[in-house]
Amino acid sequence: DDPGMVEIVSKQVNDRRESIRMFQQGNRDDLVAKESAELAILESYLPPQLGPDELLQLVQDVVKEVGASTARDKGKVMGRLMPQVRGRADGTVVNDLVTQLLESGS
Repeated sequence: DDPGMVEIVSKQVNDRRESIRMFQQGNRDDLVAKESAELAILESYLPPQLGPDELLQLVQDVVKEVGASTARDKGKVMGRLMPQVRGRADGTVVNDLVTQLLESGS
């Protein structure tokens, strides 16, 4: 559960996902299979991923906790949230969810 190791493995997972997307666009099924196999191995070293409902609840809790109400408060929310979800949720998904919640005023 070394945070540095989780960060490294998470980056590798994100790299593999991006490679898979690119190889799919290029119709390189052989490389998609290779990257997918590596992705499965890397993911086994990460903590269990948060489900969508868990992640939403966590984001809502942090938004309330920091008193965020507008998109300007996004930095405060992300600063408090990311250490809690690192390695357990995709940062892009977290960012998008925070943006949605703050823009909708929920």
